[in-house]
Amino acid sequence: MISPRAVLAPALFAAALLGACSQEVPLVTYATRTAELQVEGMTCTGCEGTISSTVLALDGIEACQASFDQHSVRVTYKPALTSEAKIAEAIQSVGYEVKQKP
Repeated sequence: MISPRAVLAPALFAAALLGACSQEVPLVTYATRTAELQVEGMTCTGCEGTISSTVLALDGIEACQASFDQHSVRVTYKPALTSEAKIAEAIQSVGYEVKQKP
């Protein structure tokens, strides 16, 4: 004969897990920062798209706007997840030169 305890113990354990899983989990929010980088080598809107898609693929990027006529890239990002240096490395990895803004 199966004891009631043997049947109830797994059920109570599962109920406890379900109760723990159904509790609301607080959302984590991160502060954002905006950086404007000077980028050399952009010649057209295709370059803007290449840079924007490359930067947007990084974790922690909120927005990216590249401008070939202004030779700049404006990026809004979460410093807790990425850095200006990582953004510059990503841009350089697709063939553009990132310079310090004067």
